[in-house]
Amino acid sequence: MTIDDNQRDQQRQLQTLERWRSAELESAQTEHARLARTAVEKESARDSVQADLDETQSFARQRLTSSQPINIESLRQIGEFTALQRQELAAAESALAESRTHCEAAREQVVKQFEELSVVQRLGKRRELEAGRDAERTRQKRLDEQALSRLAAAIESRAKQPEE
Repeated sequence: MTIDDNQRDQQRQLQTLERWRSAELESAQTEHARLARTAVEKESARDSVQADLDETQSFARQRLTSSQPINIESLRQIGEFTALQRQELAAAESALAESRTHCEAAREQVVKQFEELSVVQRLGKRRELEAGRDAERTRQKRLDEQALSRLAAAIESRAKQPEE
């Protein structure tokens, strides 16, 4: 295998690695977007439960401050319903916190995949620059050798010419 074949193989491997890293990054971005949407949905659900709880508490305050009497059974039912809503709110907040944790982990994975892709891209650029420099050195070496050959031929032809 020649040096050029070796360089082409390395370049193909690097391109394959870059495509693979790009695919991983896209996959991580997709997963992060999905988890972010889920977090937004869970936040909306939590806000809805909170609004329902606020309405129940407002209704209870209104009933308690009105001039009309309220019976004990109604107060007990309002209390139980409020307790149930608080449990729902706690579950919704817990689900939201868990969802945000997953979303943050997915964001960190996106950053990691981006960094890994950047490393591969920088390596590719560095190798491309090195290949360009090597090609320029080779071209300059050939030009120098040609100039030396011409100079040697000129000196030789002058030496062969009879002196006049």
